[in-house]
This record gives sequence, C-alpha cells and structure tokens, in this order.
Amino acid sequence: MAAAVEEGWTLQLPGNSHNSVGFPKSIREVVLMGALHCDQVKDALKAGAISLAEVASLMSKFHLLGQSEGSTTLVELLSDEDVRRFFVAAGGAPQLTLGLGRSSERAASVEDFVVARERQKAEETVKLNVSGQLYEVHRMTAERIPLVAAMLRFTREKEEEKPIFVDASPKAFDVLLEIARGRKRSYLDTLEPSLKVLVEAYAEYAGMTVTSVMGFDFKLSATHPNNASARNAFAYLSEQETMYTTGVRQQWNTVFGSSLLPSSGQSYWEVEVTTLGQISADFVVGVTTSAFATPHAILDSGNQGAGLGFINQVVTMRSNGQSGSALTESFPIFQGTRIGVFVDADRGSLMFFHNGTFKCSHSASFKGQSLLPAFSVLADTALTIKTGLVAPS
Repeated sequence: MAAAVEEGWTLQLPGNSHNSVGFPKSIREVVLMGALHCDQVKDALKAGAISLAEVASLMSKFHLLGQSEGSTTLVELLSDEDVRRFFVAAGGAPQLTLGLGRSSERAASVEDFVVARERQKAEETVKLNVSGQLYEVHRMTAERIPLVAAMLRFTREKEEEKPIFVDASPKAFDVLLEIARGRKRSYLDTLEPSLKVLVEAYAEYAGMTVTSVMGFDFKLSATHPNNASARNAFAYLSEQETMYTTGVRQQWNTVFGSSLLPSSGQSYWEVEVTTLGQISADFVVGVTTSAFATPHAILDSGNQGAGLGFINQVVTMRSNGQSGSALTESFPIFQGTRIGVFVDADRGSLMFFHNGTFKCSHSASFKGQSLLPAFSVLADTALTIKTGLVAPS
C-alpha cells in the first residue's frame, strides 16, 4: 500500500522481512517507485539534474526513513546497504518514507537499529518438539533453518506455551542446529555415512544448504572478461555484483558472468526476477559466445548468444535476434520467479528451469563453444543471480 503524504511518499510493505521478495533493494528502486505514485517525487526528479545511478546524487534531493512494524523508532537510510540491512533486521511489515530535502526527524542509524534488534533476538528463545525430543534454542539459531523460520512466522496464541512440533529425526536436526550455530559444513564429512545421507536429505527438505560440493561460481561484470574494450556503460550492478539492472538509458544492455563456463560437465545457476520494471519489464537470460563484443545490444544479437526472453509480457526462446514460439503459459514470469539456467557442455545443451522445475530446452547446440553467462535488460527490471549451485541430476 502506497500513499502520498505532505512531506513526501510513504510505502507500507506487506509480509515479513525473512521472505523479502519484492522489497526494494536500493535507494534507486525506492525513488523510482515513489515517482510512480507521488507527484512530488516525480516533480523533484524532473526539476533537478539527478543521476539515478548514484546514491549521493539521489540523497542530495531526498531523505529516506525506515520504521519497523509496531515501533516508533525512525531509522535513517543513507545507502543501498542500509536499505538491505534494515529489511533483514526489521521483521513484520516495515514502512519506508521518502521525503524531499533533509529530514527534520531525529532518526537512529542503521547500525544502532541492527544492534538493538539483534540484542532483542538474542534474548528470545523458542521451544521445539522434534519428534518427541524437546529443544530450547535462541530464536536467531532456529531461524537459520529456513523451514523452522517459516514456522515461527505463523501467528500463535499468546497463551499457547507448547513447543512447535517439527517432524524430523532428532539426530539429523542436531546436526542442522550445529551448523546453524556456526559449525563449518566440513563437519558433515566426519559423520557416519548413513547419518550424513539423512542430514543432507532433511536439510534439502528444510531449505538449508549444507553440502560442501559447490558448482559453477561467478559474479556479474559490466566488462567482457576476455575483451576489456567491450564495456556496458549503462549497467547498474549491486549486491556485491550479483544484481543487475540498467542505468537511465532505455535500450538493450547486456552484462556477463565474470568466468567462462567449464568446457566439460554441467553448470547451473539461477536468476531471480527481483523487480519487474515499470518503464519496461523486458529481459533475456542465457549465454553468449566468448566472441560477443556488443554489450549495448541484446545478448543474442549477431548470432553470438541464445537465451530465454520475457519481452512484451511473452516468454520465448531467443537466438540470432529472433523469437520462437510463446512459452508464457508453461513459464509464467512474476516478481520473485526463479529461472534456472542449465548448461551441459558435453552434450552442448541449454535448458531452463522454472522455480526449480525443468520446463524447456533450447533447440540450438552449443557443443565445443566457449560460453559466458549473459543477462540483457531493456530498462528498469532487476535480476539477481545465485551461483555455486549443484546442477540438478
């Protein structure tokens, strides 16, 4: 729910920060959302020479305050990192207020806010009943197991004192708790083999990554790793080079993975649609050959790449600047959708997964080609990568 207020624009965010899909990840995103809903923000952008790609430029015109649900404490947000840290710590349904000029309110720093929240969490314990075995652990520890964190988010009656029931093997749960407390994942290698298999199976079910075997890992790069002259001047990378959107120019722009794909075996990564653009939602994810050298173009231009595109609200396979048959019904795209990209270098195949489920395979063969991950965005859609994943069997 968004509302214009006298001093600017206020955004009430639904849900819980532990599931922050849809929450803005940067000050730039907040300002763009404000411009869509508040004439004052829109007019302020038009009136001054403001760079949407530079936080300092935005903060010279606006101030941003955060407030957690049920709290009167205002938190001053001065950077993209402040925005992300605020949402992780806030909980509940937090609120942002984007105001013009300097804030007249006394506000806490993000650092003080996070410390206060963590102290509060450290004092909280939760009671769990794991198949008959009782546990009392710090809430912070329990929330590092995603399934348990989700169970804790459900509202419970205040007078309900009985422990939350978890249907799991206590032996496997003990190991997950040790990892949640900071034990290195190599600890798994010391376990008896059958227990290790049990732990890995339950960890997968509980949404907790414990495997020490990692897959293909890369960051995003605005510069072609093999050609320094091929640089995208309009790319906007954030989240430690894992999130990509464009700058202020509306045109096709491409960025690359920082590493070539392995020449043999299987590689897999996921792309989350963090924000569907308001100016244009269009994007393409896939691969390019190492010869691709036109980052201010779509990734499949010049027959140098291929991928899965979401253009004009239609999902298709793309290659050489052309679109195939519509796949939108079987591959719907929304904010929060995870697109899995699977490359089998030995077979030369390129496949795509929708929220973890295989959906389609590209008709072209890429066997023997030197490939890079690639991502094209037309305007203000934001894509976030997750790498180092084990390829699906």
